[in-house]
Amino acid sequence: MKLLDSMEKLFFGGYVDESYDEYEEEERELYENKEKPFDAAAGKPQKVHIGSFSRDDLRDYIRGQCEIMEDAGRHVENAMEEYSIVTERFSDIELFESAPDNLKQEISDAAESVDNLAVDRRILKNSESKLSNNAYNRMEMYERDIVGDFKFIQQQETYYETVRRDLSMLEGERMGLRMEVRGLRKKLRNIRKASMLVLICLVLVYSIFTVAMVALDDEENMFLFFIVTFLGAVMALGIFALLKNTQRRAAATEVKLNKTTAVLNKIKIKYVNAANVLSYVYDKYKIKSSYELGRKYELYLEMKDERQRALRITSSLNDAQNHLLELLGRLGMQDANIWLSQTKGLYNRSEMVEIRHELTVRRQKLRTQIEYNETRIEDAKDNIRRATKIRPEFTDEVVEILDEYEKRSM
Repeated sequence: MKLLDSMEKLFFGGYVDESYDEYEEEERELYENKEKPFDAAAGKPQKVHIGSFSRDDLRDYIRGQCEIMEDAGRHVENAMEEYSIVTERFSDIELFESAPDNLKQEISDAAESVDNLAVDRRILKNSESKLSNNAYNRMEMYERDIVGDFKFIQQQETYYETVRRDLSMLEGERMGLRMEVRGLRKKLRNIRKASMLVLICLVLVYSIFTVAMVALDDEENMFLFFIVTFLGAVMALGIFALLKNTQRRAAATEVKLNKTTAVLNKIKIKYVNAANVLSYVYDKYKIKSSYELGRKYELYLEMKDERQRALRITSSLNDAQNHLLELLGRLGMQDANIWLSQTKGLYNRSEMVEIRHELTVRRQKLRTQIEYNETRIEDAKDNIRRATKIRPEFTDEVVEILDEYEKRSM
């Protein structure tokens, strides 16, 4: 067995397929998960094998990792700003919950008065509500952001669909390359087996000829021996040439596969971020599309106009709201005005629980975005460190690319 291994190593130039098992494992995972819906919170990038990358391929790969860090950093910054706003809401709730009992009761009474006057005003205008109270209050809460968010959601939806199509196309291309690599690997194994069989047969034939010529002292068959030797050499050269050609094709296909995987990882991260952003704003406005937000906003504007007319009829409501704001101002709330659209939470315990739950969900989604993008930044850093470790001859170029990235990020 050792002799055969040594002959194979000598004959095939020591070519060892070390990555085949890894490709097989990835392919099994791909087939197992291809029917599952894409999970936007689990877009773990796949490993890129950079050992066979050229100088230009490696530069593109490092730049791609820098772009990943840059894009993830922007998402972290935006999510942190929104996280700060949500945290301020929690702080205001804590101020209310920890207020002295007499002031807390006074605020609850004032809030209930505001809520009751609002109901009376709706009765006075005697018109059918175009939106539910919760939908209207939500539009009122985010009125200053809706126009900008509407345009942003439209852009994100377009971007999301574009990235999703790119992701699907790249997945198809990667699957095709994986199948091609698999076919070439299988072909290499078959060539090795066939060549070993031919080699053994030639050794047997040469042995028989040699024994026969020595034992029989037959020099008349010497010409036949040379013919067989020539044919064996031609066959061996043909098999060797086929093997080398297949190896080159396999190596080139692996490079294409790894480059496609690198691009796919970038697109996948963009897809996850786009999906997370849309999921957050959809949940924020309780909608399923930008069209629904636009329609609700139009209805909100109509209802707001009607409510403003009713407000002029019921001037006492304004006085009650001012009184409530004054009481909330004593607590030092950072944004007391927002409670005018959530007055029920100030006197109804279950409503306050709902408000806290919603803020908790929003904050958790923001944490998920932050953690995901921070992980992507760390992964990109690890990939760069791994690249310099695997290909130390390109360390200077990697440092140069990182300097460009840092200057751009300043």
